[in-house]
Order: sequence, then structure tokens, then C-alpha cells
Amino acid sequence: MFKFLWRHPEQDRCHPYRPIGFGLGSLVCGLLPPDLSVFWIFAALCAVMGAARNLSNIPYMAYLQQAIRLKAQGRVLSLVISLMSLAMPVGLVIAAPITQAYGVANWFLITGIAMVIIMLLSAMATLPGKLSYSRDR
Repeated sequence: MFKFLWRHPEQDRCHPYRPIGFGLGSLVCGLLPPDLSVFWIFAALCAVMGAARNLSNIPYMAYLQQAIRLKAQGRVLSLVISLMSLAMPVGLVIAAPITQAYGVANWFLITGIAMVIIMLLSAMATLPGKLSYSRDR
């Protein structure tokens, strides 16, 4: 049922459609009413977003390990992981004033829309002729 998630690395190194779960999860979280009765739906969507993030990060790290010379892997991977870790505090500095002014639900909605648009643009740029390749699986 979930065979598309575990493709061989040579067939599908970093599929650009994998992060869509993160963007769609954020988008739907922004559409939820601010009511405690939908908390479990919100929690489930957060779990989906976390799983979707891992489904894109794990193949990315595996691709980096295959593509980078062994002598440079430590430096490159530490730089990539440091930049990924830096994204959280920078994101919080950006998100805090916006959520104070417009609300958390609007922030989820805006970021969800932005992530889906960025993912679609990335997919169009990297897979111009491979859509039929993706559907055959």
C-alpha cells in the first residue's frame, strides 16, 4: 500500500513530491476552527507533518552521502545539519510577531500555501519530462 515511500535510491533519489504532506498538513491546520473539539485532528495533522518531513529528509541525507566524497562528508553534512538547525530559531523570530498580529491559524494557512507553491515550482523545475515516469510506479 505504501510502496511509493520506499523506492530504491537509484530509482528515486530525492522525489520533489514527498514534502507535500508537510505543506498540506500546515494548510489544513490553518483551516481548522479555533475550537478544542478539533484538537485531536490538529495533533494528527502535526504527526503527518512530522512524518512527511522525515520522508523528505532521509532520502536527502542518503543522497548527500552518496554524492559527496568520503573525505568531505563530515564537513558538508555538519554544515547542512547546522543550517537545518538554524532554521528553527530564525523561523521562530519571523513567526512570533506575525502570529501575534494575525493569529496562529493564519500563520499555518500562509505557510501551508507557501510550502505547496514552492513544492510545485520545485517539481516543475526538476521533473519537466518525468511525470509519466512517476505515474508508472
